Amino acid sequence: MIIEYATAPLTAMPWNEIKRPWCFLRACFEWKAYRSSGARFESHLPILMDGTCNGLQHLSAIRLDEYGAKTTNLDPSDSPQDIYAEVAKILIERLEEDRDSGTGLGREWLALPITRDVCKMAVMTTPYDVTDDGIAKDLRKEEFTKNLEKHGYNLFTQKCIQHLPELCKKLSGHADSVSSDLWSRLSPEFCEQLKSSVPDRKSQKAMLAEELNRVCQGPSIFDQARFEKVKKAPETELLLNQPHTHDLFRLNRLLLEDAYSRYFKKKSRRWECCEYLSRELTKCIAQIVDEGNTVKDWLQGIARMLAEKNLVIGWKAPQGFPIVQEKWQYKSRPVKAGKHKAYVGKRILDQKGKPILDPNAQANGIIANFIHSLDAAHLMLTVNRLHDQDPERFRHFVTIHDGYGVHACDVAELHRVLREEFVRMYDIPMFGKTILEKFLSDQETSAEKMGITLPRPPKPADAGFDIKRVRDSTYFFC
Repeated sequence: MIIEYATAPLTAMPWNEIKRPWCFLRACFEWKAYRSSGARFESHLPILMDGTCNGLQHLSAIRLDEYGAKTTNLDPSDSPQDIYAEVAKILIERLEEDRDSGTGLGREWLALPITRDVCKMAVMTTPYDVTDDGIAKDLRKEEFTKNLEKHGYNLFTQKCIQHLPELCKKLSGHADSVSSDLWSRLSPEFCEQLKSSVPDRKSQKAMLAEELNRVCQGPSIFDQARFEKVKKAPETELLLNQPHTHDLFRLNRLLLEDAYSRYFKKKSRRWECCEYLSRELTKCIAQIVDEGNTVKDWLQGIARMLAEKNLVIGWKAPQGFPIVQEKWQYKSRPVKAGKHKAYVGKRILDQKGKPILDPNAQANGIIANFIHSLDAAHLMLTVNRLHDQDPERFRHFVTIHDGYGVHACDVAELHRVLREEFVRMYDIPMFGKTILEKFLSDQETSAEKMGITLPRPPKPADAGFDIKRVRDSTYFFC
């Protein structure tokens, strides 16, 4: 089958149903070439190893957390551990408790059901300080959350907008933006009919806004009687003889839903469920890695203390690379731009006086930047070590964040070196200090000048993990 795919890829098409079809097809070509050439074949296909949720691996190593090390494959095991499935297991238990108590939205989520894919994005982004709102937005984009809107819940009911005449007044000042936002959501056929009947773009927008106002004013909405009433409006008469008149009903509903959510912040059932699950996911993840957010809170506290004295935060990564984080306060000013010199909102740095750091931005960015500096250091240390020990052999590398790629004949050596370099980062502290202690010492010089006493780093987890065991972990990177 593989040979057939490589021989006639345009006719042997099932290969395109694979999750990553082009990578798969390239591997088919490579296998066919090997079968044709035999042992003398030289492979050029990069073989990649990925870390198991690499950010959480570093977070577990910082705290020497036994449980976190096990679930992220730092600890040797006979089979690969799946942290996403582990979080899903804990999440299901919480949702079942919620369902049995009759509070929250556990019942809706358990009907999906909960799998590792539900938890994957939240777990992956946790070491980079994703917020509950960010997790909810990621969930909202997923295809499986659409089922949450199929249990009899509607975004708007008659009660939601009845007796709300102020809605029309609010919308009247935003007619242009509302109709522009919704234009792309209408069927192409309807748009073409509208353009042919009302050529002027301004008139088209005015018509859409007027139809929205008409729907808002009625005591009943979205039923046949209301639809008939809307059809009699002067603005809709020109559409009565068009083949897509039924889209007018859809048009009004779309405009109303969008406007209502925009100006009244009405949440759909789907969004409420995503917000609820994001909070539950955060609690479940905290049970596995960095329980109590000790490392996160400590880093954010230091960043905020320094920022309040207008001091940037800087440190050296394990390979010696200097890093500075400085997030300044910006102000929005109207700036003329474009052919017609129109005013646009532009965030620019206020240069009238001395720039001022943003304490909130400094605190929010530090955990992601610090963890990124560690996984980048691990990558650089690994590549440099391989190249130094055999410059002629190790000249070709592929890297994709936590993916390390080399020729197939070099995989075993990469396997060994990347584990040894990870252990060296955490087992042999730089300058006689742990990574967090070194980070603290990088801040103390500037802090002391301003009379700031910084807190000591959090202590490692009670059940301390022996970082040397990473050397024997088959599934640490695989």
